Amino acid sequence: MVADPLVWHYTDGPGLLSILANQVLWATASGYLNDSGEVTLGQRLLLERFTSLVDEKDPVFTDLARRLERSGAAGQPGADWFFILSASRSPDSLAMWRTYGGRGESYAIGLDPAHDLRVLVDDVDGCAHAVVGTRPWSAVRYDPAEQDALVDAVFTEFAGELAAVLTLTETPHATTTDYLTALDRTIEAAAQALLLIKHPGFREEQETRHTTIVLGEGTREQALAALARFRHTPYGVTPYIQLTGDSAAATGHLTTERAPLPIRAVAISPSANGAAARESVAALLASHRMPDIAIISSEIPFRG
Repeated sequence: MVADPLVWHYTDGPGLLSILANQVLWATASGYLNDSGEVTLGQRLLLERFTSLVDEKDPVFTDLARRLERSGAAGQPGADWFFILSASRSPDSLAMWRTYGGRGESYAIGLDPAHDLRVLVDDVDGCAHAVVGTRPWSAVRYDPAEQDALVDAVFTEFAGELAAVLTLTETPHATTTDYLTALDRTIEAAAQALLLIKHPGFREEQETRHTTIVLGEGTREQALAALARFRHTPYGVTPYIQLTGDSAAATGHLTTERAPLPIRAVAISPSANGAAARESVAALLASHRMPDIAIISSEIPFRG
C-alpha cells in the first residue's frame, strides 16, 4: 500500500537511476523554470496590492516599493535566490508524463512530504556567507481567487516583517546596510510564498513545491558559490542545489552527508513493456536495498 498523500517527482530513466544511486534531488533556481512568467506573476500581484496602499510620502514605504518592483525586473529574481523542487499531487498525470518524463518509459518518485530535506554541501563552514531557509511542500495556486487569497495572507504576514524594518529606523546604531538588508529580507519573505502562484494554463500539473531560499550575508555571489552547482539547460547556465534526506549529521538546513530520501513509491508511465517494466523497477529498487517501495503502473491507456 502507498502512504497517502505523497508528492510525486517526475523524471526520466537516467533521472531515476541517478536519484536512487545518489539519494539526491535537484532544486532549480527560480529564474530558470519552465514557465517564464511564474517568477514575476506573484511579485506583480503583491506589488499592485502594496502600491495601492503605501504612503508615498513615507521614505520607508517608498524604498520598499522600489525594491519590490526591481526584484521582478526582467523576469529574474532580485536580491533573493529561490530554489524550487517541483512535484505533483498526482502519481499518474498525463500532463506531467508528457512534460517531465521525457521520451519512452518514465517515472514518478513518491516522496513523503512530512520528512525534511537538507541541502547537501561540501563544507558547512564554507557556507558562512549564506543564510538558508526552507518552505515545506506547498500546493501551487492556479485559480485567480486562490491567488488573491494567498496575496491577502502574505500581505497580512508582511506587517510583521515590515515592523522589523521600521524598528531599524528608530535604532541609534543601525547602519544603512542593516536597513537595506532588512528591506531585502522583507521582500524575500513575501516573494517566497508568492512563488506558489502560477498561470492557470498549467493547472493539470497539480504542482506542489518545496522551496529553499538562499540569502547572502556577504554578496549573493559568495552565497551561491558556497551552495549552488551549475548545469546547462535550454535556459542557459542554470544554478541548482542538491537536496538529500534528513540525518543526525545535518547542521540546520545543511548537511555534508547523503541520507536516504523519503521515497515511498515509484510510479511507471504508460509503457509498452507491461509486467516487465514492473519487474525491472523492482530489481532496481532491490539493488539499492529498497525492496519494500511500492510500485505503481499508470492506468492511462498506452497509445505508442
